[in-house]
Amino acid sequence: MIEAAKHKPETKRIAMDLQAEQMAEWKLAEIDPGLVFDMFRLNVVDQLSQPAFNIWLRYAREYNPGGGITTLLETLKHRYTDADLSRLLIAAKQDEFTFDLALDLQIALANLWLVRRVRPEYVFEWLGLHRLHRGVRNLYKNVEVRTWKEYAKGFRHETELGHMELIDLLRHYYKDKKLSSLVVKAHHKSPQYDWTVRLMHDLVVRWIGEGKSVAYVREKVGVAGVFKYDRMLLELANGSPVELKL
Repeated sequence: MIEAAKHKPETKRIAMDLQAEQMAEWKLAEIDPGLVFDMFRLNVVDQLSQPAFNIWLRYAREYNPGGGITTLLETLKHRYTDADLSRLLIAAKQDEFTFDLALDLQIALANLWLVRRVRPEYVFEWLGLHRLHRGVRNLYKNVEVRTWKEYAKGFRHETELGHMELIDLLRHYYKDKKLSSLVVKAHHKSPQYDWTVRLMHDLVVRWIGEGKSVAYVREKVGVAGVFKYDRMLLELANGSPVELKL
């Protein structure tokens, strides 16, 4: 109840004061975060557990401020699967009071995955990137997309396994219509980002390689995208090799 009240302007200040008092009492009584974890029944991961998880996250950090991110992550790793922990941290980043801590933990978790050589396609799902159609509209602003890109880059550097392209994983989960909409919106909202240009380029190249018609590509890219890729489309129509310098 306290956590939910923090997100309403009329009750935010009172809720924050109550939560601070509650955590101060726990700390004064030297209540171990593990006991608080069990009290909140945080081993059950569902939508109702998120507010309590956010409270616990802050308390665990305050209870042992010198423990660092690594210590806190180890505690969480013993209690959650990779998928559940990642989902909880993503949701915790939606809360301004736990955003920084959740982000630090997510980065540390990704580094741990890299040490374990977890394949990028698994990380892709754990970061929730297979559920973009459920509300994540701004592809270019998505922190998880950037996290995955850095992870895939690190994975390629650390292993001799093949490079996994973001566009190929996105195509695995999304139909052309939905994916083209996500990519076009991302590019139009952030034309200064090279990676959104690259993503658009990769998508069009995939279509061309599959023998999609000029009309099909024009329809998916949209009117605003026709000019940028006009040369590519003309080369396709003429049967010439396709290459776009970024």
